[in-house]
Amino acid sequence: MPEYVISKTEINRIKKAYATLLISLIVGQILASKILHFPITIINYFYFIIAFFLLGVLSFRLLNFLLHIKIVLSTQMLERINNKTSESFLIKNIIKVKIKRTTKNTIREIYIWLQDGKSVFISAIENFEQFRNDLISKLDKNVAVREMHEPIDFDHPLFYSVLGLPISFIGVYLIKLITNFNYARIGIALLVFSVYLLVIGIYFIYAKPISKRYGNKTRIIDFAFGIFMICSGIICAVLTKTI
Repeated sequence: MPEYVISKTEINRIKKAYATLLISLIVGQILASKILHFPITIINYFYFIIAFFLLGVLSFRLLNFLLHIKIVLSTQMLERINNKTSESFLIKNIIKVKIKRTTKNTIREIYIWLQDGKSVFISAIENFEQFRNDLISKLDKNVAVREMHEPIDFDHPLFYSVLGLPISFIGVYLIKLITNFNYARIGIALLVFSVYLLVIGIYFIYAKPISKRYGNKTRIIDFAFGIFMICSGIICAVLTKTI
């Protein structure tokens, strides 16, 4: 049976992209604070760097976890194996497949939906094109297979270098704008933010985007992050009543 392993080159690319984005965000904040005349204290920079560092540690751990995964594809079963644990999906239960390609026509990710409502996302595989052809050859003719292309080149060396600049400018501008709000507007802003946090939290608990890519062992991360976001949203909603 064909076995497909994770591409170390792709994992290293993702890690490099994250580090580049972090540097771009820091530079963007410095420029934005000067251009918008809104000084940011060193302690605030420290909090920002710590937050992204912790997020980076979690992301890098997940990526290293992904390196241990291999996909086994037989005529009847798709199996995702990570060390001694495995998840099996019957080929006959697959009802829909979506293939995401980069602007260079390489495969970024494959989304697979099954009859029982489950879904599995496959990414960062070596010989991805071969896996795609192997999978499709085993599917029933009635299975919907759709391909889509990313609108821009996310793999371009300058993409993440530039991306952090507008994000930082927007973030600094919004903070500056909120500091000039009266109490009523601050309350409205907090209420909108709380709704956003609640939606994100519910999404992580319901959709489980991390465990669908990394396996059931990471399901606790989806639930923990979802609960954290929901609790944060509730706290923001409560704060609106005190303003």
